[in-house]
Amino acid sequence: MSILQNTEALKALNPFYALQFTLAHPVATFVLLSAIFLALKGGLIFILLSTWKKGSELVIEERRKINMTWRKFVSEIYPSIPPIPGTAIYLSSSADLVPSRLFYNFKHYKVLHEQLIFLHVDNEEIPYVPEEERLKVVGVVELGTQVRL
Repeated sequence: MSILQNTEALKALNPFYALQFTLAHPVATFVLLSAIFLALKGGLIFILLSTWKKGSELVIEERRKINMTWRKFVSEIYPSIPPIPGTAIYLSSSADLVPSRLFYNFKHYKVLHEQLIFLHVDNEEIPYVPEEERLKVVGVVELGTQVRL
């Protein structure tokens, strides 16, 4: 039996029957429309968060491409930089790379501070970090002190 021979199934597509169902069963209609709304809202939130995550990963990947290693910075650029008095603190996302803000400041101002502190914040996946592990002075790098929180 084909749909062309039995046209009763095509009646389900008629908006008149949807209106008739809505008037006859208002509570069921409300529940059905609420479920559809929640499903669409959940799907939209999933799409937004997935897009945000993928975009963040792409930005991180592009930033890693333009970041410079400490070795290259110290051997090629650092010898020609005049120091100025003072202390500067730079957030560092990686111990191996020059913080982008330091590189940006050098690019625009052509100077570095005498004292540099490179601060790296580790996000732990545990609810409590013991007091003695919260702050670590990792060591002195070629340009300054490296601190991990």
